[in-house]
Amino acid sequence: MQITAEQLLREAYERQDVRPVRPAHAILDWEELQEYQGRQRKDFENKLRRNRLRMGEWLRYATWELEQKEFGR
Repeated sequence: MQITAEQLLREAYERQDVRPVRPAHAILDWEELQEYQGRQRKDFENKLRRNRLRMGEWLRYATWELEQKEFGR
């Protein structure tokens, strides 16, 4: 029995793991925004504390901080 490339690709596509999608969370007030930012900063800082040499993590942290537009901070 021969299997075509199309069959192989179809089977591989069907067997892919589907990752769950994060539910969208709307931030409704200033307190929620502050809590979210605090959690994110703490998470980034913990990751960097474990391994300070990971430049990709530093860049993700810097990009996230730029997106927050708190330049005075």
